Amino acid sequence: MRKAKQFIINGLAVSGVALFLRFVGMAFNVYVSSVLGAQGMGLLSLVNSVYTLALTLASSGINLTCTRLCAQALEQKRGKEARRALFGCVLYSLLFGFFSMFLLLGLSKPIAFGVLGEARTKGYLRVLALSLPATALSSCLAGYFTAIRKVSRSAITSILSQGVKIALTVFLVSLFGGGSAGVGAILLASCLSEILGALLSALLCIPDLKGELRPVGSALPHLPARICGIALPVAFAAWVRSALVSAEHVLIPKGLIKYGAGSDSALATYGMMHGMALPVIFFPTAILSSFTSLLIPEISRFHAENKQEEISASASRMLRITLLYSIACAAILLFFAEPFGVALYRSLPTGKMIALFAPLIPVMYLDTAADSVLKGMGEQVYCMKINIIDAAISLILVYFLVPRIGVAGYVLTVFLSECFNTVFSILRLCKKIKLSLPLLSSLILPVLCAIGAAFPAKGLYAPLSTLPAFLSLPLACLVFLAFYCFLLSLTGAFSKNDKRYFKRLLTGK
Repeated sequence: MRKAKQFIINGLAVSGVALFLRFVGMAFNVYVSSVLGAQGMGLLSLVNSVYTLALTLASSGINLTCTRLCAQALEQKRGKEARRALFGCVLYSLLFGFFSMFLLLGLSKPIAFGVLGEARTKGYLRVLALSLPATALSSCLAGYFTAIRKVSRSAITSILSQGVKIALTVFLVSLFGGGSAGVGAILLASCLSEILGALLSALLCIPDLKGELRPVGSALPHLPARICGIALPVAFAAWVRSALVSAEHVLIPKGLIKYGAGSDSALATYGMMHGMALPVIFFPTAILSSFTSLLIPEISRFHAENKQEEISASASRMLRITLLYSIACAAILLFFAEPFGVALYRSLPTGKMIALFAPLIPVMYLDTAADSVLKGMGEQVYCMKINIIDAAISLILVYFLVPRIGVAGYVLTVFLSECFNTVFSILRLCKKIKLSLPLLSSLILPVLCAIGAAFPAKGLYAPLSTLPAFLSLPLACLVFLAFYCFLLSLTGAFSKNDKRYFKRLLTGK
């Protein structure tokens, strides 16, 4: 229970910081969209789809690798092994980071003209390439901070990097304005903030050389082979999947053009989906991702000690809480989609786009939690296979559906691919552990509770809609959450055992 309490406290700390950063990031995204417009957001999203592929090559599975190797070494009181593992992972990250930087610099022109069909993106890609070594190093050190449960370090780095990024963006945009120059200014600010974040993360590791990483205990042999054994299967999956996803993103505006939209209109619609609507959909994952990232080293420790009952209990509880949480998020964004679209972007079409994706939130979030459990159990190869098949299916569906039925084709693609991924992840978990996820209390009752809570929340929002959105929407959401929690307790979906468990976690009694 002491470890569980530490887990929940760390999770709450990380969640608080992540939620704060997500709020700041959302406000920043609203600012950027107001500067660039939907078309500029489309251009930015298009460049980021290629950058994501380069970033995947730069990190190449090092975050998970560093977390697992360092967590296992420290659990066995092998400080010397943890030190060697960290240094080996840092070297790995820098090697792949610089390789991906030079590769993107060399290929920026053919990608801009031959793949994206946008000459402006050549310079953007070259700016982003310079940040790749720093981003790879940050990913490695973030994995180390997760392993040693020093959540404050990741929080400090994230807050400072985000603050620098926002300040530089505002400053550079004020100099160069919006449009194409504005996109370049935003990307330059992002590059500089990533470099600063990596330097700060490295400085925060120095005290550990005389602490967690002091050379005590014995070191294990074959470190390079162990690093590659964990990282490369994850990396290969990420490379292939990222390449497929990037190709899919390139095909979306091209498919919309074939459907009948003009070039500018297609780019604007793509920007509305990926630059405006989907960030709102993924906003609540700030809390969920914090707990699931901490779940990996916990599951890894249980797996190393062959504690199957602990794995089953932790996984079942996490998946069930994920469903309760994600159903609430889906209901809020579904019933208040248009007010959110208008409040954030002054765009009713964006609100309608949010409503289209909102029902998929429980599936998306459940897949995130299930993947974390599987990775903690060393099932990264299985996750690799499923993610590759999922991305391939998405690419094929986008290629055939978007030119024929437009935006509806892409929405259908996302639904089918996410359901495929989640179903196979859950089936794998059921095969490996005894998973307890009652359909009635985990899904049916929470959905009914969410629908029931929506009526008073919507009823309250109607008279409050004359107030500023930053007051009326949060109040309506709080009313929804209050009724939702009450109904969960009333129906037994959130049981007395659940309440006692969380009370013991928080009080230690």
